[in-house]
Amino acid sequence: MADNLDTRFLTTQWTQILGPESKSLSSCPDALVQLCETYHYPVYAFIRNRSGDAEKARDLCQGFFEFLIEKKLYRSADRERGRFRTFLLAAVKNYLNKDYRDANALKRGGGQTGLSIDLMESEHQFDSGLSADAPPDTLFDHEWALTVFDRVWTTLEEEYRQLDQADRFTVLRPCLTNPTNSLSYLDLAKDLGTTEGAIKAAVFRIKGRFRDLFRMAVSQVVENPAEVDEEIRYIIEASAITQKS
Repeated sequence: MADNLDTRFLTTQWTQILGPESKSLSSCPDALVQLCETYHYPVYAFIRNRSGDAEKARDLCQGFFEFLIEKKLYRSADRERGRFRTFLLAAVKNYLNKDYRDANALKRGGGQTGLSIDLMESEHQFDSGLSADAPPDTLFDHEWALTVFDRVWTTLEEEYRQLDQADRFTVLRPCLTNPTNSLSYLDLAKDLGTTEGAIKAAVFRIKGRFRDLFRMAVSQVVENPAEVDEEIRYIIEASAITQKS
């Protein structure tokens, strides 16, 4: 289904950035920008949790990503710990160390990162998310996991939209995300004017495509393909942390 959309994952490939030829690839900064745009919110949540101040967090978050991209910190990423989330968390912890920032000062506004991040929306998301009392690392892990899931759902919805089946996808999605409270297959069949068997088959296809896209998304932010299954387990566990009531 919509194979062309799979390139969204391929163009933000962490392995491309980490590869031995990365220093000579002009596309690496662009790939890093895309990764940062996609996964910026866990960083914002971490900084916001640590700083306790929205304005300060926005300034630090913007400064961090400019620093990350313009200083080309990806070149020093540890291949033995080849998960993009691990690299990003370590980098932001270093950046929040004032002595580190002072020693690696970057003139704000002096470069062209091409980064587009809505930090006001990030603050709204923070306000409605996991408790600010959660440890910063726990918060980062949780929001990272939710970001991966959201990215996969967005891609899957777009695939159905291209097939002119967006409304059908919206109706069937709760069968995966909230099965205990979703309508029965029989009731869904009546609403959609089809058979119960057809609904079961459609939900089965959505589940299968979601698993494929989920695995593909995870594979793009780990350096070693052998780590994909472990990373998937981590994401599922981290996403299950209790939210605010």
